[in-house]
Amino acid sequence: MDGYQLAGKISEGRFGTVFLACSIETGEKVAIKKIRARRPIPGLNVDPWSKSAEREIEVLSQVRHRHVVRLLDHLASPLMGSFVLVYELLSWDLEAMLLRRKALDESEVKIVMQMLLTGLAYLHSLEVMHRDIKPSNLLMEAVTGVLKIADFGSARFCPTAAGLPGLSGLDVSDCMEEDLRECEQPLTREVCSRWYKSPEMLFGSIDYDLAVDLWATGCVLGFLLSPTAQALFAGQSDIDQLCCIFRLRGTPLEKDWPEAWLLPDFAKIEFSVCEPQPFALSECSLETIELVERLLQLNPAKRVMAAEALVGSYFHASPAVAEPQSLVSSVGDLEPASVRPQDSEDFVSDGSDFGSPDWEFETIPIETTSCGLWDGAVAAGTLSEEQNSEGLPSPVATVFAAEAAPSAATGRIRHPTPPPPKSGVHRFKPGVF
Repeated sequence: MDGYQLAGKISEGRFGTVFLACSIETGEKVAIKKIRARRPIPGLNVDPWSKSAEREIEVLSQVRHRHVVRLLDHLASPLMGSFVLVYELLSWDLEAMLLRRKALDESEVKIVMQMLLTGLAYLHSLEVMHRDIKPSNLLMEAVTGVLKIADFGSARFCPTAAGLPGLSGLDVSDCMEEDLRECEQPLTREVCSRWYKSPEMLFGSIDYDLAVDLWATGCVLGFLLSPTAQALFAGQSDIDQLCCIFRLRGTPLEKDWPEAWLLPDFAKIEFSVCEPQPFALSECSLETIELVERLLQLNPAKRVMAAEALVGSYFHASPAVAEPQSLVSSVGDLEPASVRPQDSEDFVSDGSDFGSPDWEFETIPIETTSCGLWDGAVAAGTLSEEQNSEGLPSPVATVFAAEAAPSAATGRIRHPTPPPPKSGVHRFKPGVF
């Protein structure tokens, strides 16, 4: 990277540090992400930080679109665990822009959604799952206001029934042999920021698809329309996230989402029945509410696809779609390095990598208090001598049933939540569920 001169740090996240830099040859300002080496994680046969960099390079080397960030250069040394990625410099992210603007009118929300859905439709046509759509990963050009989807560290090609990535329009020979093998493995749930994570991922799905990006897109739309600029579902844990979702969207019904009963973690917790509630959004058209509803379907098979949403009534109804420049015309030319620091007083974590840069994998604690939705009728049990010997804290005993018992309301077996492993990290074990 001798051709670039560093000018300062922009941000620091889970997988690395992003710097502001300048090309010595052209004078062009760029963003450079350096993936930092981390200690090996027991029980993992792959370094997640190196894998993230490899995925980002693999995907961005093969996609080219107006609404996808450009990878200009990269330096990869997998054996040394060293990766440096060079991107075009984009001054704003959607979250920072909205903090400066305070609010967008409906026509401006439409242009944001049009650009986001256009970029997603392109990625999904190549069967690329982004798996971390959120406002801070949607970057914008300072002058034109053009939105670009960024941060592809969690992206991958969507597996097909044949165990190969869907590569519509791409040459399979361009793909790494390791990626082809990877498509035969179960998908991980340890991606996507919690506030934008779909219900099937929260229930432990290992064979989700492109619909996870559509759920996250619906959450972004809800954030843009919120009169208080708050996330629609701001859960403090994965269980609380499901509670937030069900309070607004209602609890799943078997007739509407029968596949939910097959998800690994679905039967572990019994939720009280909730009816869908109207969205508490700013004044907006019926077409806007309809799009939110179609994106935020609990059943992933019922979510509207990006290409279909683009030709729907939402973009043809009044008011007309604004010009992209209107998004940034009143916010000034802000250098990325001066975007809100993470230690500022108004910073609120969304459960993402940039909100908690030191964590490696989310620990999944046993919850001992009710969030108001999951069934409080589970009988209190006691821990066995074997469990006590593992050093589990005594409050854990209050949430275990002595044995699984049928639910009085549904007749289904209610399974107690298992204790966390010593590492604090749950991993999929084939054949368990």
